[in-house]
Amino acid sequence: MISAVRLAFGFVWRSSRAALLGGIALQGLGAVALLALLLAVRELVAGLEATSTMGEITPWVLVVSAAFVVTGVVRVGAQSLQLLMAEQMARDVQRDITHIAASVPYRRYEEPEFHDLLERTTQRTGTSSLRTISGVSTIVESVAAMAAVAIALFSTIPALLPP
Repeated sequence: MISAVRLAFGFVWRSSRAALLGGIALQGLGAVALLALLLAVRELVAGLEATSTMGEITPWVLVVSAAFVVTGVVRVGAQSLQLLMAEQMARDVQRDITHIAASVPYRRYEEPEFHDLLERTTQRTGTSSLRTISGVSTIVESVAAMAAVAIALFSTIPALLPP
């Protein structure tokens, strides 16, 4: 499992370094928005329990709203980058397939099995690339969200931290 993840990150890194780094930055921004959302909701609930005036909780309502907007923008940006990375990766894989096919001895081209394998490999390039990119993005998003939740949890309940 770990080797498959490492291999997937390697493919993505090779194909689209800048887009991957941009996606990681976007996911980091999304994690900050999630952290702001969690902390603002904590303060909003505390404010609702302590008082009934809208003026005192309005800033927290605005922070929650802004966090939702940032999260939506991050999600749209991340999806756009995923499509870009998948296209770049599919192009790189197609180039590799072409290079390998050009290096095969001519007698292999007369074998139907070779043509079948080449056709299946070529047809699956786009969907495999998109699945790989989606998996890598999900891992990055999950790690960033987990960090945000951990920070919110430990700041809310410091007793959970080890002594």
